[in-house]
Amino acid sequence: MIKAVLLDLDNTLLKNPDLAFATAFLQALDNFLRRKYRLVGAGSAFRTALHHSLHENRFDQTIHTRLLTQLNNSEQCPHSGWDKALQSFYEEEYPQLLGFGSPIHEARTILSRLQEMGLAQVIATNPLYPEIAVHKRLHWAGLSDHKFALVTHSGNMHFSKPNSAYFAEILARVDRKNVV
Repeated sequence: MIKAVLLDLDNTLLKNPDLAFATAFLQALDNFLRRKYRLVGAGSAFRTALHHSLHENRFDQTIHTRLLTQLNNSEQCPHSGWDKALQSFYEEEYPQLLGFGSPIHEARTILSRLQEMGLAQVIATNPLYPEIAVHKRLHWAGLSDHKFALVTHSGNMHFSKPNSAYFAEILARVDRKNVV
């Protein structure tokens, strides 16, 4: 029996031109960290660290923890306050990327229908971003008030797509909540 539906966020519930968004994101991150923290090459260091943290298959650390470890040990862009710098970026600069995302109007109707069917809905977006960024994108999609059984992000996931462990982790969490 089907208990839950896993929904991607980008280009499923939120129109988002992936490549243009990723390019603008890295540019904004690099500019912000250069301006506010005098970090040179931060965007490149972030991209390298994210790649390593996504491909390191460890259940003992979340993707976000691995990302911070990679960044704090980076010779490419040394800095001891990456956690604070990234949090600051997501609070101050990330909202400026709103122009890249727009609601998919049918999304709310689909979510309502799934709810009527008694199915839990999971935002199963690739956990590249922290919770704050994913929730901002849900807001851009007009879905910040919707109750999801789980929203994946770098701070609560240990694996990423397409690793089957990512999906197993989601299913274990949804089952643990006894969502029907």
